[in-house]
Amino acid sequence: MNELKAFAVHQVYRAKLEQVQDLLRSGDKSEVAARLGNGVEAFESVPTAICCALRHSESFEDVVVEAASLGGDADAIASMTGAISEAWLGIEAISGEWVAKLENRDYVEQLARRLFEAACGRHET
Repeated sequence: MNELKAFAVHQVYRAKLEQVQDLLRSGDKSEVAARLGNGVEAFESVPTAICCALRHSESFEDVVVEAASLGGDADAIASMTGAISEAWLGIEAISGEWVAKLENRDYVEQLARRLFEAACGRHET
């Protein structure tokens, strides 16, 4: 967490990341939204997504469900939280049932593959 706080340029992010450490010990998800926010502004959604991802770091589904249940800009917060969780746990952590229900699944998987290849400097022929 200290590395993440050091990376934050603006004080508002540093302050919210300080609160994340306290919220990791709390079982009350409503406190997450109350203290960090759940609005459309990045300073209210990004720290909340980070907190949710860390609160349930072993379960992709728990992470996304908690983030989506916070209200406010829940779709953006749940999306960011899911991205953080998947990066941490790996794609295998996402249940096949959830993947099967993904809208535009083929396109999303193709896009993900192309992004991965671009990041790794590989190009599909």
